[in-house]
Amino acid sequence: MRRRRQSPFPIIVAIVLTVALAVSLLANWSLVKTGEFTLPGSSNPILAAPKKEAPAPPREDLVAVYVPARDLPAFHQVTLKDFFRDDGTPSVIKLPKEAMAGSSSLLATGDSIGRVLRREKVKNRAFHPTDFFPAGTQPGLTAGVPQGMVGRWVDCEKVHGLEGLAMGDTIALTASSTVEPLLPEGLTDEERVNFLMQFRLQGLDRQAEVRRVVTFGLVVQPPVPRVDENGKKTGMNCFLALDPIEAIDLTAALQVGDQVQAITQSGQAEAGRVDLQDIVADDPLIPVNDRPRPAEVEQIEGASRRTQQVPRGQAPGR
Repeated sequence: MRRRRQSPFPIIVAIVLTVALAVSLLANWSLVKTGEFTLPGSSNPILAAPKKEAPAPPREDLVAVYVPARDLPAFHQVTLKDFFRDDGTPSVIKLPKEAMAGSSSLLATGDSIGRVLRREKVKNRAFHPTDFFPAGTQPGLTAGVPQGMVGRWVDCEKVHGLEGLAMGDTIALTASSTVEPLLPEGLTDEERVNFLMQFRLQGLDRQAEVRRVVTFGLVVQPPVPRVDENGKKTGMNCFLALDPIEAIDLTAALQVGDQVQAITQSGQAEAGRVDLQDIVADDPLIPVNDRPRPAEVEQIEGASRRTQQVPRGQAPGR
């Protein structure tokens, strides 16, 4: 019986695998020892291990600064807890030493605690002196009320035009009401009916009295939801800073049911827009008590009457 000849393929595969394994071991050994692998008879390496860069030496001009671990609202009093995350780790960033020196420098942690914020502070940002009201300012919305002014919550359903306003926006408030006929005295019932009929025929019953009750108002807290004891939303409220006398005028207008409308002033820089961040307790930007107030004069024309504001002395600047 004739023997079948064996194929040389398995032997060839075994030789190739053996050579590959030897080259692999040699390459690994060469990479570990020299960082590169070069074939015999060749001057250029065909493999090279990635070079590890030496760690940069620590910068001596950087200092660690504690920063807020979460966003902080305006008028908030900074506490030590604000610098720690929920897991108890401190929130720290490194800044150049130059940032902590000089009159315009950032504040150290100890200088920030107990101070009241002028504006919202974003987390992981170092404090600056301009972020705060003067030392001793009480926290809360009253911190945003300039000297000489008073704060008042208003119902946005009773004062129209407050929606969409932001902190620091300046407004004026007008109150309007329907003009009531001024009846002469001593009229009989028939004469009274005829008088009112002529009043309506002449269109005098469609007149309105409009007066300005607030010359300058400052938005301290933009409209926020108002909720009842059950947590149900019942409307929107807005907190305004007003002249003390004008606050009384506004209360009176709301009490008698006048339609009160907010008129916004320009927010452009060249228009002299008032920024709440620039109003400080010891240096009020607007001397409200010194501002000339217009006098109200009642004018009677026929069967109608209206109130007009006439400047007293120098006209208000706003």
